[in-house]
Amino acid sequence: MNALAALVAVVTPATAQTLLEENFSSGFEEWTVVHPPGAFNGSTRWQVGAAGETLFENSNVRAPDSAGMLINEAKTGENYTYKALLMSGDDDGIGLVFGYKDSSNFYRIMFAAQEERNTFPGEGWLLEQVVDGSAIHLGGDDYSEDWEPEFIYIQGYPFEVTIKAKGKKLTITVVDDPEEDGTEYELVNNLTIPANADGNVGLASWEQAGGIPSGSHFSDISVDGKEAAMPNPLEGWEEVIPLNYEENDFLEGGNEGIPLWSVGITTDTVAGGILTESSNSGLVGTEIEVEDEEFNSNIDWVSGMLVKGDVNWKDYRISTKLHPYPHCAFTGCWVNGHGVVFRYNDPENFYRLSFSSRNPGDGLPRQGVSVQKVVNGEWIFDQEVCPQRQGGPKRI
Repeated sequence: MNALAALVAVVTPATAQTLLEENFSSGFEEWTVVHPPGAFNGSTRWQVGAAGETLFENSNVRAPDSAGMLINEAKTGENYTYKALLMSGDDDGIGLVFGYKDSSNFYRIMFAAQEERNTFPGEGWLLEQVVDGSAIHLGGDDYSEDWEPEFIYIQGYPFEVTIKAKGKKLTITVVDDPEEDGTEYELVNNLTIPANADGNVGLASWEQAGGIPSGSHFSDISVDGKEAAMPNPLEGWEEVIPLNYEENDFLEGGNEGIPLWSVGITTDTVAGGILTESSNSGLVGTEIEVEDEEFNSNIDWVSGMLVKGDVNWKDYRISTKLHPYPHCAFTGCWVNGHGVVFRYNDPENFYRLSFSSRNPGDGLPRQGVSVQKVVNGEWIFDQEVCPQRQGGPKRI
């Protein structure tokens, strides 16, 4: 995963005019990350993709008996219908929060696909009321050997959850894969609960990092038919995948080769602040022929790009901070290709300043710092600057 952090600023040196300033902090004003009392092993990171249609969380953060939450600022009365479309890439905990009063008092329903867990967040589904930080079992997995859940989500497939609260009566139904006329499961029907479930609504995620796409995903969130406002901090940015020498732009690797740009918030920072690309997707450089000799290129490796601005900008200075996170395998850890695109006109005409700490190899990005130039779709290597140190943030 590579992170482009804090601020992108484009300034004209001649007049000191700011052409673009982006700190990736807008869009989450109606949402707050909350951790209930518990020994969490980090901060959940809630994100929204470039399209602004799905909220997701894939930090792998957990507490033994509780999950990280993203709470919406809107409050409900005693009677309401709360709906959302959920999809889990991993087999751990994903869920919804309702009747939220504060971090120690709320209701939650969790869903998990791992079998015979016998601990939080259970197997199949688990309904709890949290009072003063302690969870009270209301339905679902009781951690006994006799528990056989009627519903277990299938990783990578959506399921729709509907929560109907009417005073102290609660009904929860799930429709598996609703776009394909899936099966409806009534988990609880007119269940009497200890107290009214008025308050905020929200989302929950527990140790979710695996799968394709990874983590917990939420969309079509509504209360009484009114859709919750979705953050869209990447509005105006365009996703681009250029062609390589062989005119190929189908990426390989993680997330089925689909770039995953996102902006997220955590319990540790103010809203927004970090743009990340976490798909681990890309396409290595091609084998090219020069004067009857063939060799593997370190030039036209291809990845997803995110661009914004005006093609008429000419003389300007870009300032930003990159913080690459190493990719680790049994052979060691390294930072793959990442960088900054500038003088972008279209996918066939742009410059790319790139960084990589990975050992040289066929078609891999050049180790150190390099500049690539693309003119009318032809990749041209300009210069190699210097070797890159392993890890650590870089300010440009």
